[in-house]
Amino acid sequence: MRNAAVFFAILIGAAAIAACSTGRIDREMKLSNPAKRAVNDEPGTNINAQRSACADRMLNLSPATEAKDVDVRVLSQDQPVVIEVDAVLLNFGSYGRERPVTYHCEYLGGALTLGKWTRGLTESGK
Repeated sequence: MRNAAVFFAILIGAAAIAACSTGRIDREMKLSNPAKRAVNDEPGTNINAQRSACADRMLNLSPATEAKDVDVRVLSQDQPVVIEVDAVLLNFGSYGRERPVTYHCEYLGGALTLGKWTRGLTESGK
């Protein structure tokens, strides 16, 4: 019985470590404080940190405060690291519509070198 408990504890620990190593991004995102939007342009060289930073950047630079169907794709792990985030922005515009978007990030040496909308929105001022 004791061996089964030890085995079960080890199994639970291994599952927790595996879940952390995948760098899972939630499929739904919501800004905790829309009045204080912030972006991290230097997440470091960890690919999961870059994935998370790109998704956060997408939502923080959008006019929305929430997104659903968030899907982060790593297109290249070479230098530069290329990541794209697909999402549906919620409550977009005065009629509360939804807007599908794609945001593109490129990282070199752990720092963002390019971030741009490739679908659904355009850069302001251009």
